[in-house]
Amino acid sequence: MKPTRSERVWTALGFLVTLAVAGVSAWSSWGHIDEVSREAGEKAHAWIAVSVDGMMLTGAIMSFVDKLRGYRPRGWALVALWLGSMMTVAFNIMSALDRGPIAVGVAVVPAIGLIVSVEVMFKPSRRLLETVAQAIAAVQATAPEMPVAASVAAVEPVAPEPAPVTPPSVAKLSGAALDGLAATAARPPRKRATRKPITVDTDAPVEMPAPSAPAVVAVT
Repeated sequence: MKPTRSERVWTALGFLVTLAVAGVSAWSSWGHIDEVSREAGEKAHAWIAVSVDGMMLTGAIMSFVDKLRGYRPRGWALVALWLGSMMTVAFNIMSALDRGPIAVGVAVVPAIGLIVSVEVMFKPSRRLLETVAQAIAAVQATAPEMPVAASVAAVEPVAPEPAPVTPPSVAKLSGAALDGLAATAARPPRKRATRKPITVDTDAPVEMPAPSAPAVVAVT
């Protein structure tokens, strides 16, 4: 259901008032944090308040985003929100410890105002969450369905063709060298000379040489 004109006006007015209160509270809390940091001798005392209050604001924003998306707030967002809130209160209390309990109660007011304003601003109402859920459901219902399974089943896997492999030794040769290799391969193979085996006739009579003259004389 769309909000009426009066609802939109009151919503805008409430948002502006909450933003103004959060701004004033943040400014007062920043002064207290800066005072404590300066007295402690911190060189970057002006940025301590940005770290403390910024951590709380970051946690509140991310918790708001998670709830709008329909999720539970992430753990670190809750840690940043509550840790930043406790540190803000602690710094504001320390800024008035030496002035008595009444001063402490007054000094802690800006911190509490900042925490409450941030929670009001970034705490989504049940009506807002229902509206966002309905809008998401309407978008999902009107979105066309893609036949992913049918298209995947119709595609058959095709094996890639193997690439021709060229030996690296041939690939590095020049054109003249390749021509020489082709001519060598075209020549007919050479015939190797065969050696005939040596045969000995054992049945043939052995002729002994005739003895010389001095040998005959010695015998007689």
